[in-house]
Amino acid sequence: MLLTAAKFVLLNVLLSTALPHPGFIPKIPNAPKLPDTPATGGLTPEIPSLNNPTVPEDGRWPPETQDPKTPETPAPATQIPDNPKDTTPNQQPELIPCTIDGRKRTACTPNDNKWNALNVQAGQTENRFLIAGRAAIARLDNVKTNMPTPKNVPTDGVMNSRYTIHQRPESDAGRPDILRVVKDINPEKDNLWTDFSIRNTDANVDLFIANKRAQIDQTLSPAEIDNQKAFLDALAVELKNPNEGSMLRTSISTELRSTVMDFSFNQKYDLYRKYVPNHNDRTADERLRRDGFDDGKPKDQQESVIYTDQVMYSLDKAYAGQDPKSKPIENIVRRNIATVETNEVIEAVLEKSGQRLDGPNDVVSFDRGTPEFEAIMGTIHGKRILQMLFDYVEKLGPRRIKKVYIMRDEESVRNPGSEMDVDSPEADADSPQHYESDVDTSMTENEDSDFSSSPESGSSDPESSQGSASSPDDPKDHDMLFELEDIP
Repeated sequence: MLLTAAKFVLLNVLLSTALPHPGFIPKIPNAPKLPDTPATGGLTPEIPSLNNPTVPEDGRWPPETQDPKTPETPAPATQIPDNPKDTTPNQQPELIPCTIDGRKRTACTPNDNKWNALNVQAGQTENRFLIAGRAAIARLDNVKTNMPTPKNVPTDGVMNSRYTIHQRPESDAGRPDILRVVKDINPEKDNLWTDFSIRNTDANVDLFIANKRAQIDQTLSPAEIDNQKAFLDALAVELKNPNEGSMLRTSISTELRSTVMDFSFNQKYDLYRKYVPNHNDRTADERLRRDGFDDGKPKDQQESVIYTDQVMYSLDKAYAGQDPKSKPIENIVRRNIATVETNEVIEAVLEKSGQRLDGPNDVVSFDRGTPEFEAIMGTIHGKRILQMLFDYVEKLGPRRIKKVYIMRDEESVRNPGSEMDVDSPEADADSPQHYESDVDTSMTENEDSDFSSSPESGSSDPESSQGSASSPDDPKDHDMLFELEDIP
């Protein structure tokens, strides 16, 4: 083939572009890198930067990618969620249940739903427990300048004519878990406690049984009449037994300056009170239905004996002639609280403050001056303690509640639905001898009353169930410890 000059020139051009430049140095590839061996030397290819999203990991640009000199705008970094358990970006954290271990607690997220659901009466902007609690606290705070009048709380003569008190020294009943956890009062101090139980006198039991016998239908057959008499005789034995017929039991240690109110069934067992069984209450006892005794005086002159008077009657026996102000009570415990309304308030203040009671040693507390404290003082259990401190200021000295501790009752933790202390106020008029001005009319008659023990007492709203005992399916019974201090 003839090589023309034109073809020669073209061939030189093609060869000059295909062959390497005379100064070209071939690039030798790196040796294979062992795992976890750091790269070395200047011959290592550039490692894509994790902070530069425009650099592909395999060193090649996919066809759809623009020129690497003009990369697309990097996407924003993924936001770390607030809740570490939540992997969805920008999602609000869920409410996390409290983690509680004894007295060490991790607070929950506060929730006002139950607090806002507490009863607010017409014309008020705050729930009635908060209002009642503040009023009762203020009355006690001013007791030094506004002494209770009249001062005629029941005399010893009245108490001795109506009630028999039994004492059991060196008892172990006075150490509920809340005292052990909060105050470190342990079993080795059992010999410092005395149990007191109050029941009706034998003479009053006999009079009650005689009245019941007179009501037996005489048109019944002789056998049926005999059966009813035998039934009443058995009831008399029960009412005279301090373990079965007691209306109040307390455990008191003047050395430890503590009083434990174990249970109260005053409304059922105090024969001076009218008792109409409420059959929505599983503790109702039709055998004890009665109008209640009077003391031979007009209604407005009858001696009124209420729950706090009976507690003070036990305290007088415990001090045995000593001045209570020499060893002032520092702790008052209400055990086995099964009243629905009180437990509803407790649940509300727990959620409002972001706390829970899950285990047998869990304790929460509320200080004087907080709305949670004031609402608890507005329950029947709080008001009774305030009333006793007010009524008996001359005996006990000017004392007030500094702090309240709350714990799930150990019996209800082990046996949900247990109950001992079932309290509710009633719609009866206030006794002239006592000073409870916040008469609650929204709850049914139940086990106990803060008001008059006259034959007219015990009226109630049968449609309401707010004061009934907690059901077996509602394991929310509580213990409360009221810590006292001097009024400055």
